[in-house]
Amino acid sequence: MPRSVIHSNWYYGRIFERGIPEVYLELARNHYHQIPAGSNYECKENFVMTVEYCKKHIAPEMLLGYLQAPWRSTLKCWRKKHIEAINAVKKAIKIWQKD
Repeated sequence: MPRSVIHSNWYYGRIFERGIPEVYLELARNHYHQIPAGSNYECKENFVMTVEYCKKHIAPEMLLGYLQAPWRSTLKCWRKKHIEAINAVKKAIKIWQKD
């Protein structure tokens, strides 16, 4: 695949030792730009953990940003999940800006 392709892989789980997150590492080894995606759909900690993991394993110049995907309708009954997603982004920004 040409290097001009930007990859936006997703992982919504809690365990980052093996499995889907390895795709992030493979893309990093092959010098692809990435926009990793996380979510609070399955676990509320995922987005923050995604930022921590990618910050540790991917060179900053290869990270073009992150996507947060709550995967809930924008209805009043899901407001709490959307607020939770926003708060996760706030926390992730603080982690990203450390150092």
